[in-house]
Amino acid sequence: MNQDSKVHRFAARTTANTAILLAVCWPIILACSLLVSDNQATFKPEYIVPQLVLQWVTSQENVDGIQYPSLHVDHDKVDSTLI
Repeated sequence: MNQDSKVHRFAARTTANTAILLAVCWPIILACSLLVSDNQATFKPEYIVPQLVLQWVTSQENVDGIQYPSLHVDHDKVDSTLI
């Protein structure tokens, strides 16, 4: 087997893995990005999926944490070297 065919197979496998990863992760990312519709409510259904993801992450040994975007951060005042 020549080097070109190995590279082509690796690229095809990587593309397929990326497509699967996006197909699985994108709905979860979207579900974890919902804005709270009623800030005064005691129960916020928008937090159900993020809490389930957190519950799964805490049971995993190879995952350090979750990074959620926030709308409450003034990015102009954040030191970008800390991110």
